[in-house]
Amino acid sequence: MNKKPKSGPRIRITRQALRKKEEGTEGKDESNFIYTCQYCRVKFTQNSHFFRHMTSNHQAQQKEATYECNECQIIFTKKNMLDLHYKKRHQIKSKSKCESCAITFKSRYCLRRHMKLKQIMNENSCVKCQKKFTNKDLLLKHVKNKHTFKNATYQCEICTLNFKAKKSLQTHLSRVHKRL
Repeated sequence: MNKKPKSGPRIRITRQALRKKEEGTEGKDESNFIYTCQYCRVKFTQNSHFFRHMTSNHQAQQKEATYECNECQIIFTKKNMLDLHYKKRHQIKSKSKCESCAITFKSRYCLRRHMKLKQIMNENSCVKCQKKFTNKDLLLKHVKNKHTFKNATYQCEICTLNFKAKKSLQTHLSRVHKRL
């Protein structure tokens, strides 16, 4: 008739926690403890130990657990039901979706950044071919290289080769004829 009196939940401590207690280093390195019991705050290093603790010590509490919606105070018995309810009823619908290209973003900040980039690219758009650029310098370089002096050529005085760009002629002179 040696029955132990019931005195609340049994707590199992992992071997690593016992070793730390024995060594006198308890509480110094808690980065190894990745599972914490929400009822009694005991910490575990392994999922299997945490699961065993929850099933043997807090099964009744888990069955009685309720989950309340912060928005409308409806109570659910399962967390996944609360999550589903929140997604359907309260989650912001497509406020981070670009209206012109239908791309969805993680946040409104990313959407605003996307819209700003689109605005900059529209402002730096080539009038002749509608190609878009992220800054004015790239647009000017494009216009100079692609749309101006189309028929103009630069001829080498030594070998009579023709080049579309003056820079190409200078490169040719320095490489082939060793003069500028």
